[in-house]
Amino acid sequence: MKRFLPLIILVAFWFIFFYKQIVGGEVWYCCDNLLINVPSKVFLVRELHLGRLPIANPYIFSGAPYWADINLALLHPNSMLYFFFSPFRALTLGILVSFLIGSLGMYVLGRTLRLSRFSSVVGGIVFGLSGSLVVYANNISILQVAVLVPWVIATWIGYQKTMTGRGLVMFVGAASLQILSGHPQITYYTWLV
Repeated sequence: MKRFLPLIILVAFWFIFFYKQIVGGEVWYCCDNLLINVPSKVFLVRELHLGRLPIANPYIFSGAPYWADINLALLHPNSMLYFFFSPFRALTLGILVSFLIGSLGMYVLGRTLRLSRFSSVVGGIVFGLSGSLVVYANNISILQVAVLVPWVIATWIGYQKTMTGRGLVMFVGAASLQILSGHPQITYYTWLV
């Protein structure tokens, strides 16, 4: 039980912070999510249901490349939520999962850096519920990339310590997911670090 206590604490803080969205049914619908991200995912789901692979989106800019726009994060696992939930519920679930991934990632990074469990939990809470991530929730493609920063750094450090194939696969997986997650600017900053 003691081993899982830090994770229970992180999930408890996450649940308390997002209680209205988890239990009360509130959804995010602002800004780039409303104008770009949700319509793009709805378009993807509709086209795939019709048996078509959308190459271009005819509804923006008098037609624009669709798969070439990395900012849409079409290949991110959160995009699957749009097949099973209403658009704004899918968006909200994606945001909630992203925040939890960020908290857990910072905890893992803290432990990778050999910080105490307490320090790692505090780091996970502070990062995972930070104002920066809350602001990024207005554009999920930025949020999805930002929450993976601690995972990429932790897996890189882990690989550098062990130099095993497993460590390399974990690092490449985290880095690849960050690339597919959307907004490239934070990915670029991560690589600079």
